[in-house]
This record gives sequence, C-alpha cells and structure tokens, in this order.
Amino acid sequence: MAADADTDKPVQPDGAESAQTNDQNAATPSSRWVAETLWREAPDTSHLKKRRRRVSAPFPAGLLGSFSEITAIEVLGVPPGAEVLGAEETGTGVWRLPADAPEAISVLPPDGPGGIVGLTVKVSGRETPDGETVSAMGGVRVDLPDRTPNTKL
Repeated sequence: MAADADTDKPVQPDGAESAQTNDQNAATPSSRWVAETLWREAPDTSHLKKRRRRVSAPFPAGLLGSFSEITAIEVLGVPPGAEVLGAEETGTGVWRLPADAPEAISVLPPDGPGGIVGLTVKVSGRETPDGETVSAMGGVRVDLPDRTPNTKL
C-alpha cells in the first residue's frame, strides 16, 4: 500500500478510506463543542502583557546615604490603582517600604492611560547613631506605561 508523502498516511486505492480513518474523524458531541466554542486562533493577549509590566526608578540621589540608620521609607503621590511592590499601603497614595528596601522603587501601574508621575520619597532615620530622628524628602519621576484596556475583539 502506498503512503502520502505529506502525511505518511496510507493511501487507499480508488479513494476509499479505511474504517480506522473514518472512526478517527467521526465528530463526537465533545469534539463539536470544542470546535464551536473555542477560538480558531489564539486570542490577542497584548493587553495582559501591558498589565504585567512594572516600572522601576532609583531613589533620589543621595537621599539614603545621608542616614546612618533608616527607620522608615515612604512613597507619596502614588496614583490610585497603582501599587508599590514590596510596600504596604498606609493611606491614599502613600506606601511604606521596609527600612532595608532596595535602592529602587518598583511600581505596578494602574489601569488607564500612562504618563509621567512625580513621586515623593520620604526617608526617616538618624544621621548619627545616637542622634534624633529626622526626615528628608526627594522627588522622582516615573513614566508609567499605558494600561488602557484593549476593546478590540
């Protein structure tokens, strides 16, 4: 029996199909449901990729280095719906990072159009080991990506 070069399936004489081939191609209720319900091609997921993208920005220059001991780091002016990774939200637009935070702020942007946002970083601590607690503030600009939901179907 000859084989089809493209599929390596046996070719039946006179166009006849084998019983096994007919059984494999028979439409079951499950296969019809899958064919009618699921997508013929993968859906567009580009809007999901936008959602996962986080933005990092360094702390303002010299802000952390002026302290011998840091007791608190707060990020102020965070847009509603945005999240500062590794931080706890303590109020509207205010996020508290641990004192041993890395030297960058990572923000998960909110839904909606992107743009440049000015964040204020407030660091509290001691300038000398036995000194009183003082605070210093600095600003950082973060360019948040567009997270407008994709309405194209």
